Amino acid sequence: MSPRIQQLAAVLLAAVVVVAAARDEPAAAKNYQTQWDTVMSILNCKSDSLIPSYICSVISKSRWGWASDDPNDDDEYTPDHPLPAPAAERRRWPVMTSLNLTKYVDALPRIAKIQGYGIRHGRPVPIKLTIGMYSKTWFYTNGSISIDREWKPEYFGLVITVNGKAWPYLRVRRRRYRLRILNASNARYFNVTLSNGALPFTVIGSDSSYLSRPVTVSNLVLSPAEIFDVIVDFSRLPAAVTEIEMLNTAPYPFPNGTQTDPNLDGKVMLFKVAGKGKVDDMPDKSKVPEHGVPYASVAALPPPTTTRYIVLYENQTAPGNLYINGLRLEDPVTETPKSGTTELWQVINLTQDNHPLHLHIATFQAIKMTKIEGFQVFKDCMIKNNNTATCNLDQHAVGPVVPVPEEEKTWKNAVKIPPEFMTSVVVAFRLVEANQPYPFDATTEPGFVYHCHILDHEDNAMIRPLKLLP
Repeated sequence: MSPRIQQLAAVLLAAVVVVAAARDEPAAAKNYQTQWDTVMSILNCKSDSLIPSYICSVISKSRWGWASDDPNDDDEYTPDHPLPAPAAERRRWPVMTSLNLTKYVDALPRIAKIQGYGIRHGRPVPIKLTIGMYSKTWFYTNGSISIDREWKPEYFGLVITVNGKAWPYLRVRRRRYRLRILNASNARYFNVTLSNGALPFTVIGSDSSYLSRPVTVSNLVLSPAEIFDVIVDFSRLPAAVTEIEMLNTAPYPFPNGTQTDPNLDGKVMLFKVAGKGKVDDMPDKSKVPEHGVPYASVAALPPPTTTRYIVLYENQTAPGNLYINGLRLEDPVTETPKSGTTELWQVINLTQDNHPLHLHIATFQAIKMTKIEGFQVFKDCMIKNNNTATCNLDQHAVGPVVPVPEEEKTWKNAVKIPPEFMTSVVVAFRLVEANQPYPFDATTEPGFVYHCHILDHEDNAMIRPLKLLP
């Protein structure tokens, strides 16, 4: 196996471990569990196509696979281009479009939970890992796939799928439900609400940890790969209300792109609520906890020992190519933190997109966002010199400070980096739950990576190596 293949294999293994770790729940937090819970994995697929979510995810990550899975398919089907004659031996089938698909006809499937971990070759790996794979919503009636072949900065679809179903529904009773909401889209952000502002979300956790205390909010903004663990109390609904929609209003690209269509990507799913007088055969004895976990705050860890400046660029001469600190993945490693330490990363976004920053092995959380004044002057200087000192960052990072939303004040798997801001992120290269060093050697080769979790950006080089030192 070549060194390059070994490095990529290690990167993929690290990705699996990080995702699995985000789903693990500390035993001390069992009081969060209710008798009814649902895992919701939200994706967006192409507007004229319906496919299972696992295929959507694979296609989104494979920049070299933008075609039908039928090798005999080399013609595009359009209403003005009839199907080829049977003698042509081509099987282009009619398309189910986002416009002619009836919403809220499929029940929400249940996704199996990760069962646990095993140790293989000295590394923790998930075992009995099952992801939802459902085969009833397809691009074509024969199951073949066809999506854009062009390399694009971001790929957005208008068909919203949840657990593999396009715009499904979930029957609920008038009781509390725990919803684990994951944005599994490649590039789309979600700003979800429950219709008519009827019900809030009580957030108890996000990504890698529970919160210090529950937070009640009317909406949730989810970047790709971000998770919120929430409680929704359907018993608070008026008797006349029997249906509640989950809606999405996040522009794409986020935050300054195209507005959602209220009849397409503006809808996520439907909750069908049982009648007020219906007897619940399982009385709701759950309650929202008053407190979370003590280690959710950055104050629970030692103060940062090192400050790093991480700058996100977009190559204006070749749109679609994005870089971190002006470097590629193949360039020598420049981030070499000591294992067991805590660092402060000042992440500067010179692009117009919000980027979800993700680090392998580390846990982290944003603590503040500072507006960059004189942004265009600073950006032009950085493109020319790629040096924060030369470009007088201390004279530009003096704008208004925007606080981190309360529901995001915990250890994260992805933090949002807004455009024209410097986001201060505390990064822990240690176990935050126990405030202890890793119980394994994290300094071995080939190391790890950090990157934007918009898959299109990650594949377009907004990714860098990360090497821990003893």
